[in-house]
Amino acid sequence: LLALRVCPRWEKAHFSFGRYLDSLLEARVAALGEKLQQDKGLDDESMRLWVLKRDRGCHRYLLDAMKEYGEALKIGDKHLHFILPRLLTIFFDFTSIQTDYESSPLHDRSENVDSNRDMNKSYAISLAKSQRDAHLIMSELIKT
Repeated sequence: LLALRVCPRWEKAHFSFGRYLDSLLEARVAALGEKLQQDKGLDDESMRLWVLKRDRGCHRYLLDAMKEYGEALKIGDKHLHFILPRLLTIFFDFTSIQTDYESSPLHDRSENVDSNRDMNKSYAISLAKSQRDAHLIMSELIKT
């Protein structure tokens, strides 16, 4: 972070910070998912989707990593072989998540239906906003 402030046009600083944010994202998904797998018995992919759908911290890390990878690409192409595939993977994985929680097999079905409906609506709105931001980041990258 200090390197970004001191030398904002240094490709490696943006690349390294993007990788750091990406590793925080993966660690958060793994930590939240481990508990979820024990509680709900979900497979790895379902667990990952469930966490990415609902955790705003994951949304923040993901969007920030995309921004940093994008900044690194704007500055140079030294890390292109790593950044471009990872950036596209993050983007496509995240934006392909459906925001329709009511019909999801992961939808919580407990006795308090109204509370779950409100909670799911909140998650859906948060996810939709984050997905919109991801589209804006990619659109900005394409323009440059």
